[in-house]
Formats: sequence, C-alpha cells, structure tokens
Amino acid sequence: MNGRAFLSFWIVVWGVWGMVFMSGNRVWSQDKSSTASKKPEKKKAAAAKSETTKTTKKKKKQFAKGKGKLVILVNVQRKGKVKLTKTMLRNIFLKKTPGWHPKFRSFKSQVNKAFLKTVVKMSVKNFDLYWEKFTTFTGQNKPRQYRGAYSVIRKIGKDKMGIGFLYLYEWEKYKRKAKKSNRYKKLLQKVHPALFLEVKK
Repeated sequence: MNGRAFLSFWIVVWGVWGMVFMSGNRVWSQDKSSTASKKPEKKKAAAAKSETTKTTKKKKKQFAKGKGKLVILVNVQRKGKVKLTKTMLRNIFLKKTPGWHPKFRSFKSQVNKAFLKTVVKMSVKNFDLYWEKFTTFTGQNKPRQYRGAYSVIRKIGKDKMGIGFLYLYEWEKYKRKAKKSNRYKKLLQKVHPALFLEVKK
C-alpha cells in the first residue's frame, strides 16, 4: 500500500468513526432530554397523588370528628308526635309538605352539602336553581339561610313548626355547653333531636 492509499484508508476510517460517534451522541442527548422532560410529569403525578391522599385524610378526619352524622332537630312540642323519614325530610325541605317551617343552613356550607347529598339528592347548584324556580312560580321569597348552628337551634326553639339539621358534632358541642351554662340548657330544652342520619360519602 503506497502512502496515498494508506492516507485515504485512514481518512475513510476516521470519517466513519466520526459519524458513528456523532450519531451515538445525538441518541444519548435525546435520551437525556426525554428523561429530563419526564421529571416534571413525575413531579406533577406525585403532587396529584399527595393532594388526593391529603383530601382522603381530611375526609376521614372530618368523619371522625362527627361530620359523618347529621341530627334532625324539631321543636320540642313535636316530640313523639311525628316519625320522620328521609322521604318526608326531602319533601319538607323542598316545601312540598305543609305544616313545617324548615330552617336552612347556608346553601354552600359543608353541612348543607352533606344534607343535600344524603337526604335531598341534589347538588348545591341544582338546589339553588330549584329555589329560583320555586320563587318565580309561587311568588314566595327564597328561604332564609343561617350560617351557624346556634341560630338554627334558636329559630327552631321559637317556632312550633320549626325543623332543621346540624352535624352531630355541633349538637354534641351544645350539649356539653348546656351542662355548664343555663343559657344553653334553656336553648336545648326547646328543641328535640328527632332523627340521626349517616352522611352519604
């Protein structure tokens, strides 16, 4: 092999080797880029999983605190005079049954959402729409909403046809207060827990 042929041979070899090297480098870069792009996706998935876990724990904690049950309160003068069912409650709180004055919690409150899901079988949005149609066709005002448990208990106690609902833990809280304070004792003497319901999860 003369000098020129030898030189040409090595030029070809180096050229081929260079092409192989560059090709491999591109593949490695693509793999690295692909791995890097997957990292944010993994982080998002981990964050979503963490959020779901937190939500689940929060719900369990709420149920453990007494938000897993509702208590239906009526005026004490109704005690022993009526046996309530979910169907009756649904009709009462949709104002389809006369002789009752339902006391509503804030429509967007957690306790109202629990009541709607368990008894009325409506979402907050549909419940709100129901009352808009109701007021349009009947000319009656939209029901007054009470934010706190105290207001609901007091209103039921003052109204012989009053009925309302609380979380069980709210009722238990006022029962504890009644043991220490005559004010709360008198408040609870005017109402009666007519029914206890498991909240639908």
